[in-house]
Amino acid sequence: MDVMNMNQLVEEVKKLKEKGLSDYDIIQQLGMQGYESKQIYEALNMIDTMPKPVFEKEEKKSEISDEKLMEKIEEISETIIDEKWDELIKSLEKLAKWKEYMESRMHDLELKFENLKEEFNKLHSSVIGQIKEYDTHIIEFSTDIKALHQVFKQIIPEFTNSIQELKQAIRELKIRLEK
Repeated sequence: MDVMNMNQLVEEVKKLKEKGLSDYDIIQQLGMQGYESKQIYEALNMIDTMPKPVFEKEEKKSEISDEKLMEKIEEISETIIDEKWDELIKSLEKLAKWKEYMESRMHDLELKFENLKEEFNKLHSSVIGQIKEYDTHIIEFSTDIKALHQVFKQIIPEFTNSIQELKQAIRELKIRLEK
């Protein structure tokens, strides 16, 4: 805060003191006008330490008693406590919002995890089904191969004999044609 603004604040505090407001009321009123407590305390201290005309000093000395001093300390303490309490409440509200946000994120992640788990189970079932189907086809193919083997086992000897007979017949036919 620059000197000009500080002088303006000191004048405001003087006016409010002249109206008979207590330090606590002055702090509250100026706080609502946007001044920080630290600035208001400085202005109050400046007013208290300013030289006064002699008759005012004597009058002020007689007015200031331990009781008033205690009241002033209580007022300042209450103001500080109120400000700190407000800061604590704001911090707790931020913490509560953060907690709520994190719980919401965790819930979303749990739902996504469950969906992923379901999709994995479906994929797993599908793969197992395909493997069983392939297994069935392989077994059928193996059976077909075995049957074909049996057929060839029976046919090949006869086929070989037939070829031998044809070979023999062709030789005989060639020999007859050459003659």
